Amino acid sequence: MLGEIREEIRDVTGAKTGRHKGTIVEIAQAVDVYMGNDQKRQPWGIVLQFKDMLPQLKKLPANKRKSYLSDNKHILRQGNIACLLIDNEAAAFPSIFRIEDNIAGDPGQVIVRFQDDNTLPSSLAKMRESKNIKLVQLDSSIFAFEPFLRRLQDLYELPLSEELLHWNGAYTIFVSIL
Repeated sequence: MLGEIREEIRDVTGAKTGRHKGTIVEIAQAVDVYMGNDQKRQPWGIVLQFKDMLPQLKKLPANKRKSYLSDNKHILRQGNIACLLIDNEAAAFPSIFRIEDNIAGDPGQVIVRFQDDNTLPSSLAKMRESKNIKLVQLDSSIFAFEPFLRRLQDLYELPLSEELLHWNGAYTIFVSIL
């Protein structure tokens, strides 16, 4: 999984020749914090404003943009992992929260949710100082690895922990016999 993500980031940053299939958006700034509305609170996210409208939406009239986004769910896909590139360096890997009205705006906006609070302060500080910010939708099939990652998070005991952490000669003889 990490190998796929690294390859994709190399394609985007130009470290490797190749073509990136996901959506790349130039970000102007972080403009707000999103927490849902008064009737339905949701996990918070950062609202990022685009420098310009998405290329797919530029030629469409304003009243057709939302329906176009409804028909093309692959554009900034809901729940997809993205890479926040600041000065061509990966700063964080937030997930996308898709609200079609916000994306269809001129300039559009997208909401990203950070999985951990460790990368958020440094990312926001770097964003404030930088003029070259991109949000790259990753097309790696991370969802395929999700059941394994969830299982690893649920582990409270490490199988064979005694053998791995307290290794002595008796185990060496047993392994050499096999």
